[in-house]
Amino acid sequence: MLAVSGVSVRGICAAVPRKVVRAEDMGNISDHDLKRMIRSTGFEQFRVAEDGKTTADYCAVAASALMRRLSVSVDSIDAIVFVSQTPDYIVPSTSVVLQSRLGLRDDVLVFDINHGCPGFVYGLFQSALLIGAGLNRILLCTGDTATRYADPNDRSTRYVFGDGAAVSLIENGADKWAFSFYADGSRYQTLWIPAAIGIGLKAEDFVPSKKDATCNSKLHMDGAEIMTFSLEVVPPMLENILQELGLTKEEIDIFALHQANKLIIETIAQRMGLSSSKMPFGAALFGNTSVASIPLLLSALYGDHQRTKRNNVILCGFGVGLTAATAYVSLRDTEIMRYVET
Repeated sequence: MLAVSGVSVRGICAAVPRKVVRAEDMGNISDHDLKRMIRSTGFEQFRVAEDGKTTADYCAVAASALMRRLSVSVDSIDAIVFVSQTPDYIVPSTSVVLQSRLGLRDDVLVFDINHGCPGFVYGLFQSALLIGAGLNRILLCTGDTATRYADPNDRSTRYVFGDGAAVSLIENGADKWAFSFYADGSRYQTLWIPAAIGIGLKAEDFVPSKKDATCNSKLHMDGAEIMTFSLEVVPPMLENILQELGLTKEEIDIFALHQANKLIIETIAQRMGLSSSKMPFGAALFGNTSVASIPLLLSALYGDHQRTKRNNVILCGFGVGLTAATAYVSLRDTEIMRYVET
């Protein structure tokens, strides 16, 4: 377990596309299979980015709304940490694009982290390290627009992913956070886009071949393997961090997990003896928004309801990689805004 002191989450704001696509309107599936899929995944509808809108667009909306709510000057921001697997460009980094769009100082620290499902926890850890190094305010921007990479012929991705972003303001504070991490790169092909940038993209990577109806530039996911990984790794990680912190499950106000799907969340909760109120599924109206799913869950649950008790919070992201990351934080003084539709 890794511990970092002297930090706090000042505020969180999520932004989602206004465009909604209902599962029942996506077609190419029988009514019976559709009902079974919704019952398993819990996703009734999906937020889908409009043509031409990027991950940075949604991060910029969330960041601007959050800074207005908190009356925070752009000149007081010392760094942008952008976490995503769908950046605006291969080159340059999206964080530097956001620096200009938000009107931040030209001496801010800007860099991207290429990560998905556990990326919010990784971003918190990196932000905490920057605070420890002497910076005062960090904009942690997390988001993905993954629906563009979902193969319309592949139910395992088409009926799972949604688009969205969230921005958190990390500051100096009195809190102590704890983290633990897990990685098993031998299973990286469980969730991936096969087209390899490192060896050069080919024209055939972007069109279905005669032998294979799927494109190498589209997401490929083995849902059963993701389920197995989640149940193998997540409950022990949660139990271990509680044990090392000397806390019981009853002392945790909420376990906010990456919203992979309803079945995974409910099964983990059952294995740990937790109620749905302690370990909620809250992505039915959004889909799996990858790196944005944890802060979007918090926004949907707590947005503009500041009296809710959330002194002790466990966060856990898991999936792509295959990787997992867990954090213990306090959100007792965090202003959590209701998500913005844009």
